[in-house]
Amino acid sequence: IRPNSVTLSTLIRSCLENGEVENAAHLLEHFRLHEDVVLTVEVYNTMMSGCIRLNRLDTALDIYSLLQSDQSQRAALSPDVVTYNILIKGYIQEGRFQDAIDLVHTMSTSSISPNQSTF
Repeated sequence: IRPNSVTLSTLIRSCLENGEVENAAHLLEHFRLHEDVVLTVEVYNTMMSGCIRLNRLDTALDIYSLLQSDQSQRAALSPDVVTYNILIKGYIQEGRFQDAIDLVHTMSTSSISPNQSTF
């Protein structure tokens, strides 16, 4: 039995619930580069959400950059409303309100409609 994106999300979530950001990042990187697992936006969102809960906006933004990079290689992999909501929450937690507003504008230009969680 081979792992899939649900397995990876579960492993990442477990690491992050225990404060192990580096182990979670290592798992994501390993599966991005070395395994035959189709990564979904939910895997990236799981990683970013855990980072935000641990006040690691910098790491969440790095993961967002990876998602954008991987998007160019896999057309089906794109940030979604959940992705943006996670990052907006992180910006607000750090008092970076202009960055949060800018990200809402990025959502609009990406044809992603904000939802109730966005506001």
